[in-house]
Order: sequence, then structure tokens, then C-alpha cells
Amino acid sequence: MDDIELSLRSAYFNVLNNIVVDGLTIPMYDSAPLQEVNSPYIVWEDARQREDGTKSGFATDVDVMLVIYDFYDSNFGGSARVDKISNKIMNTLMPSKGVFGISISGLDINKLSLHSSYKNFTNRDGKRIYMKVLTIEHLIFQ
Repeated sequence: MDDIELSLRSAYFNVLNNIVVDGLTIPMYDSAPLQEVNSPYIVWEDARQREDGTKSGFATDVDVMLVIYDFYDSNFGGSARVDKISNKIMNTLMPSKGVFGISISGLDINKLSLHSSYKNFTNRDGKRIYMKVLTIEHLIFQ
């Protein structure tokens, strides 16, 4: 059985890095940027794998956590843009019922669905920071 996180992360980056929403190009990072970057952006926050195989094959349940960040000066702006980015992400990953927007050579993605999402905001250094967290679950056969 292989650790499939690298393959899954690469598949996500292939389809989500530099998506365009409302005329803005949204970059994706595989960890929180160490330097200040323009918002909005997406971060691959985590992937949790659980073995779900049998004697006849390997299967892995994987939960991927993506975080969308958007900053505004002072109290300006709102959370609508993180919702639009979330919609774009989900429509890219699942363009229609039963169709997945990612593929991984040698692996069979049997399930891809939104497990949960939530929004939060904070004020820091004169900025209002909106965050939307998406947890996307997968069942992948090897």
C-alpha cells in the first residue's frame, strides 16, 4: 500500500492552482506562505489518511483540508469572495454528479464529496481576514 498524499496533492494543484474567480487569479500553496502574499489564496492545510482495505485490495479514506484566505484593509470587504472561491473549487473538483475533476495515475477515486465547511474571520494588524475551511473526503482504491 502506498502513501497517496503526494499524488493527491499534485492532482489538486493541477486543477486548483491559479483558478480565476471574478477576474482574480487565485494561487494555491502547500503550506501557509512564510512571507506576505496578496490575497485571496488557497492553502493545502492537511490530508488525513485511514486504511480501509480488505484481503482483496487496498483502499484509503482521505480527508483533505483546504483553507481559503482573503484579507481586507480595516473593516472593509466581506466574506462573499471566499464563498465564490469555494464554489469554484467544488465545481472544479466535482463538475457534475458522478464526475470528478481530478485523476491520479494508478489510483481509482471512488468517492469525492464535501464533508464539511465553515467560515471564520479575525482582525489582525489593521486587516480583516476571512477564512473558509473545506474538508473534502475521498475513497481511493489502489
